Order: sequence, then C-alpha cells, then structure tokens
Amino acid sequence: MKRSWSEGNPLPLTRENLNLFNASQPSASLSPSKQTTSLLEERHKLGAYKIVVDQDAEIPTCLKEHIDTVILRKKADFTVGALRIVQRRRTILEQNEPGAIRLVEPFMLPSGEAEDECGLPLISKKYDILFAKPFLPPPPPLVRQKLQQAKPDVCLGYVTSQISLSSKYPSHASTVNEELLIASFQPSSFVHFPFLTAQWKSSASSSTLHAQNQAARDGAVAVNSLSRFFLAAEQTPSIVRMCHFSLVCDAQYREIWVHWKQGDVHHMEIVFCFAFRDEGGVERALEILS
Repeated sequence: MKRSWSEGNPLPLTRENLNLFNASQPSASLSPSKQTTSLLEERHKLGAYKIVVDQDAEIPTCLKEHIDTVILRKKADFTVGALRIVQRRRTILEQNEPGAIRLVEPFMLPSGEAEDECGLPLISKKYDILFAKPFLPPPPPLVRQKLQQAKPDVCLGYVTSQISLSSKYPSHASTVNEELLIASFQPSSFVHFPFLTAQWKSSASSSTLHAQNQAARDGAVAVNSLSRFFLAAEQTPSIVRMCHFSLVCDAQYREIWVHWKQGDVHHMEIVFCFAFRDEGGVERALEILS
C-alpha cells in the first residue's frame, strides 16, 4: 500500500511522490474568499456596466472615416523598428510582464518631448498610473460587484504644465490657470486627456482576454472624461472628438482597438491586429500608432 503525505513519513524524492505531494495541497480555488472572478465573468460584468467589447458593433460613419483617413493612413518608414521588435520575439517569451514591456514598448509606442528629446511635442508618456474612479461608468441597479480601478500599463496624453516646466524641452499644452479649470475633468494628474493606452501581458502572466478587459475600463474612463469636459463647456462634440484608442499585447499578438460612446453605452471594437512574428504587420502597426 502506498504511503501518503498526510501520514507525516518522509518519502523518497521521486516524480510519483512529487505528484502525490502536489495533489495533497489545498487549492486556492476551493476557498471562496480567495477565488478570483473568471475572465468571462469579468467580461459579463463589463457588459452590465454597459461597456460592450468585441461585439461587432457598427463603427459610426464619422469615426470610421477618421480611422480610414487619419489613423490608418500611410506614414513614415518603420522598417528598422519593426525588425528590431520581431528580433526580440523569442526573448520576450521568457520575460515577465515588466520585462516584456521594457524590451518592446520603447519601439512600439512614441515618446513625448518631456521624456525624450526626440519625442513628440506637447505629448507625455506615463507608466502604471491610476485613473480616477469617478470616471468609471455608474453601477447598474442590483449589481453589487464594482469595477476595478482603471490602471493602464502605458498612457499617452497631453503634457501637464508641471512636467513641461521641469523638462529640458518644454512645450506648453496649457497654462497653470487653464489646468485649474480642467482639473476636475482629468482622470489623472500626470497627463491631460489621454488618447492612447496600452495593456501588456506576457506568456508568464495572463491572457489577451484579461488585457482586453483592462483596456475596456481604461477606454471607458478616457471617453467619459472627455464627455464630461465637453458637456461642462456646453458643447456637443462629435464621436470622433471623444474617441480613444488602445493597444492590447501578449507575447505573440498585438491588437489595436477603438473606444467610443453612444448614449450611455461604451463600445470597444478592433481596428487592427497582427502576429508578433509578422514583420509587415508590426511595421503597419507602428505606422498606425505613430
């Protein structure tokens, strides 16, 4: 008769005994207090908050035209950058999430002038910033589960006066007095009016579905902040002026999404996707994100 680990007797270190030991350990999934919400349940919860993800919603005509003529238009040559990213593909597979971001993100997303002397004027890029909870959609009736606070891995927006003044290459997007007026409409004090966010997952962490759920919250917060700003200014902006874009990444694939709001419903639909090994796809994505 085989001895079990519960008897307290030491056993030889063999593969069979190791499997017995692992099987004898309590599973975290058996504890309701430690059980995490599944990714599909999280997607359903987003739907209850009227954040609709990847449901083949028809992109409004004006937004579709903006994507075709502005976002997807041909731009500079990114052949070298695409090659560098593809060459790092196998290395990224062995990284955790922060390591994967450090390897690829500088080649994938543009930098702002405040962080890089060759960066884009008036733009700032920040990492791991929390978006203010009040900009999340309100909870629906009878739904007790709250949405998690939005926290993009990377966020691009307009530079604040504080960052601009402390930079070697200052470009002022707004004055201090103007910032006092718009402060209550900003989801973060580190960047103004975020227009592009990114969520990254490595092979050692979670799935693309997880990143999509996180990106859906990020996009809803960004769109809501713009909506409230324009409403306070007594303007009725077009969907284009209130849209947001996000990048979702795992170790193998990348996805570019568009976020917009119609009525009280937030939509998130795919714009472009590509495999990490596809140099042509990576180059096209760099054009889009530039």
